[in-house]
Order: sequence, then C-alpha cells, then structure tokens
Amino acid sequence: MAQRRVRQDNRRQQIYAEQGTAYIHGSAVRKLDERGSAQRRSAYAEPLEREPAAERERRRREAIRRQKEQARREQNRRETLQAARKNRAKAHNMNLAYVLFLTVTLSVVGVLLLGYIALQWNITKQVKINANLKSTLNTLKEKNDERYTLIQSSEDLEEIKRIAIQELGMGYAEEGQIITFSGEGSDYMRQVADIPE
Repeated sequence: MAQRRVRQDNRRQQIYAEQGTAYIHGSAVRKLDERGSAQRRSAYAEPLEREPAAERERRRREAIRRQKEQARREQNRRETLQAARKNRAKAHNMNLAYVLFLTVTLSVVGVLLLGYIALQWNITKQVKINANLKSTLNTLKEKNDERYTLIQSSEDLEEIKRIAIQELGMGYAEEGQIITFSGEGSDYMRQVADIPE
C-alpha cells in the first residue's frame, strides 16, 4: 500500500515536471511555476485583447440591461409583497363600528330586496286578476250579444201591432187626444198626476 502511494507521488512529480509546474509532496494545492503560469496567462489574455471594442461594449450594455431588468423585477416583487401585507393588515383591522355599519347596511339592503320582491309579486298577481276579469267581461259581452240578437230576431213588430189593436183595443191617437207640454229644455218628462181634460 505504501509502495503504491510512493509510485503515485513519483508519477505526479514527473507529470508536473513535464508541464513546468512544481509539486509539493502531500499538498493538494498546486504551486505553479512563475514561468509557465505567465505563458499561460498571456495565451489567455491575447483573445481578450483582440476582441473588438464594439463587442465589449455590447456585452457591457447587455450586462447593464440584465441588471436593470433584475432590479425592476425585484422592485415589483417587493411592491406586490408590500401591497399584500397592507391588504392583510386592513382585513384584520375590522373594528366594532365597521362591523356594525356593515350589518346595518346589509340589513337595509335585505329589507329593500324583500320589498322589491313583494312588489313584483303583487304586480304579477294584479296582472293575473286583470287577465281573468277581461276574460270574464269578454264572455259576458258575447252572451249579452247573443241574447240581444235572439231577442231582435224573435220580435215581430206586425204581430205586436195586431195584438195591441185587436186584442187589447188600442188605436192610433186622434186630433183631440194630443196635448203638448213645454219640457223646459229637457227631453225627459215624468207624469206625476192625471192629465187634465
């Protein structure tokens, strides 16, 4: 086991030596050779320096835009949370006066609605009564018209004249039997005493 560990350490030292870096036995931290690390840094730095200024500016603007967007989202979230907190606080702050006010208001609205429903019911009832009365009136008018027509058709004026003259001894008025009265502007006259001769 110990030999294997020694062999692994030797192999690591050999790899670091080929790469130009240093290796310290037992340390997990790599110590780089200044010479090798400088070469690597310059190799990585060259592409950044060769990058066009417009591209750097675009990246910078994009980063600023993302930061502003994130800040705006965070601000909206804070405002929403604050509004929700205020609404919760308002919901919990119902005092006795507010509850009484709501109760009275609800009672008044309930009474008004019941009155409205009763009024609608009365109107509907009256409409039904009116419809029944109109139907009854039409039926009575039809019966009355039928009876009037029956009476008109059953009257025979010649038969009435014959019965009056022959059986009852009635006759036409003669010259001395007609007496005129002044009606004093009225078409109607009532006889309350015998007519003088």
